[in-house]
Amino acid sequence: MDPDIPIEAQDIVRAYMTVLEHQYRTNESFPVPLSTLPYPKPIIKRSMKTMVVSLSATGQLTSELRDGLEIAYATLADYLDDELVQVMREYSAAMSELDSDGRIGREKTSTAAWGRISATSSLVARIAQASAEEADTLRAEFQSFQPQTAAPASTGP
Repeated sequence: MDPDIPIEAQDIVRAYMTVLEHQYRTNESFPVPLSTLPYPKPIIKRSMKTMVVSLSATGQLTSELRDGLEIAYATLADYLDDELVQVMREYSAAMSELDSDGRIGREKTSTAAWGRISATSSLVARIAQASAEEADTLRAEFQSFQPQTAAPASTGP
């Protein structure tokens, strides 16, 4: 598949959107492992750019479609190395475990969950910050693909 050929780019984007839709429908938590993407991030990014430019040039890019594609593009920031996702999920599980522990605060400090949180909180914060910064960068990239003059969304007959 060539992400620079509009019809092939569309197939790549469709495959990514199917994965994204499945993750939302099954309420899978983000971040998500990179290994769940149907193509590498750079291929999906190039495909989305090709598709946006092509649709924009032919007047087929509605505001609604553009907004949906922008969200999907920025969501690529939530696909991380599998190991980083594992750290994030272990941290979240430890937080849930601590939250459901009925003991008073001081008694919780001797638990394994407290130890996991203490050991990984700094790393989790850096991962979250990097992901947020990548999402901002992806939004800016997407907005540079075409002018802000998308056709209005159709309101029906």
